[in-house]
Amino acid sequence: MTTYQSHADTNKLIRKALKEAFPGIVFSVRKSGGSTYIRWTDGPTQRAVDKIAKHFEGATFDGMTDYRGGAVHSMNGEEIHFGADFVFTTREITDAHRATCLAQIDALTCEARTDWFNSLTGPRFDGDDWRKNAPRVWELVNAKPSPTLNAISLVRTY
Repeated sequence: MTTYQSHADTNKLIRKALKEAFPGIVFSVRKSGGSTYIRWTDGPTQRAVDKIAKHFEGATFDGMTDYRGGAVHSMNGEEIHFGADFVFTTREITDAHRATCLAQIDALTCEARTDWFNSLTGPRFDGDDWRKNAPRVWELVNAKPSPTLNAISLVRTY
């Protein structure tokens, strides 16, 4: 039997997992319609937060067929359906944080900087101004283990 979690309870679990993974970072986790929107300033990259937050999505979407389906997870051995259909994240970057990122990149050796550039995937750069985009991909905050997240696994989608 599948337990259906309310949207509010799903957001509580998201807050808990983010607090465990990124202690000291303040996240705003809000419901809007059937989705959850997460916002924060500086701190971890959007990709790092997505790795945690997306585990709590209760729906799937296939853009090729325009199909929206559901997702059932397992949490502590019990099947559960999360109340938030989709989870969206937005990170704001302050000028001070951007300067810190750039200083760390500037301190790299030429070889290390080349390796870093060659390893980039994900967000697209705005033109050729890599300095403007450096904080989007530069990891200043690493996620800590989250017992809440570790207790969750995807069982099936439908």
